[in-house]
Amino acid sequence: MSAVDDLLENIPLPRMAKVAQRFSRPKVENIQEAVNKGFEKEGMLKTLAPGSTVALTVGSRGIAGLPELVRVL
Repeated sequence: MSAVDDLLENIPLPRMAKVAQRFSRPKVENIQEAVNKGFEKEGMLKTLAPGSTVALTVGSRGIAGLPELVRVL
């Protein structure tokens, strides 16, 4: 037995099932255009005063072209 098995010996565990989730993966041909349209649609840029500083964080898996997307943002 492993250390984990020893620790769980007297603990009842619920039944479990392996699950896979699949997401649609639309392809964006022109990242610059898509980002600009998104900002215009949401009106986000209107909320910023000229010369404002903003922070951008990135931490997502599975996004093709992520470096280009971050550059455009």
